[in-house]
Amino acid sequence: MDKLTVLWTSGDKELALKVVFRYIEDVLDKKAWENVRLIIWGPSVKLAGKDKAVRQHLTDLINKGVEIECCTICADEYDVTIPIEALGIKMGMVQDEITKIIQNQEPMLSL
Repeated sequence: MDKLTVLWTSGDKELALKVVFRYIEDVLDKKAWENVRLIIWGPSVKLAGKDKAVRQHLTDLINKGVEIECCTICADEYDVTIPIEALGIKMGMVQDEITKIIQNQEPMLSL
């Protein structure tokens, strides 16, 4: 398999900066996966929409070719739809995508 999905749900900034983004950048640098997708769901959506440093990291990942998707419902609930869409992040019903990933037994890392 050549695609890894990282499911990011934690609203903890330190986890985002020191684990989520660092891991994704490492596997990209090492070319461990051809394609990396990041799904932002739950409290991580609030952090992504409200924190400037986190948004910069997301922009950097997009520029490196990471496909990023964000939960529309969460973005609306946390009132961060506009700043997340401004980054060019795809919005949608991520729970449906997560179900497909699980059913297809595709590689997924949840943080």
